[in-house]
Amino acid sequence: MRTVRKAPNRDRPATYSIRPTPGELPMATWRLEHGWESDWESTGTFEEHAHDFPGLAYFQTGGGLLRTGRRAWPIEAGDLFVIAPGDVMGHVHATDLAQAHGWGVFFTADALGPDVPGAHLAWRTHPLLFPFVRGGAIGALRLRVPEPDRPDPGPS
Repeated sequence: MRTVRKAPNRDRPATYSIRPTPGELPMATWRLEHGWESDWESTGTFEEHAHDFPGLAYFQTGGGLLRTGRRAWPIEAGDLFVIAPGDVMGHVHATDLAQAHGWGVFFTADALGPDVPGAHLAWRTHPLLFPFVRGGAIGALRLRVPEPDRPDPGPS
């Protein structure tokens, strides 16, 4: 899967798009765990940015900080962040996320399937995707998964 960065000007953060190659699923999942620094070259940081696609970040363990919109959220076990297209994610320092572990998933509207009429706008009207409708510079929506509903993290 290829990610494309668009930077309109110096006054607005860059926006990232997902561009799946032919035959590839229009989604990406990844494990959020140790090794954040290696993902961001030698700087250990990642720029303030937005996405033009929806995403979810679930944290099994807490520790660290997530900057989104005008807020800095302390990450706690069971946090689920709903990231709408256009949500501005703050400047990320690898050390902010060093203790946080979980899963992330990002997807395009095409993930709903080719038979969904107007798939590119379907995320705005689909009942399961409704939390993504509120996007913009306000930042991600933070939800809490109740402890009995959290997956077993397994051995440490």
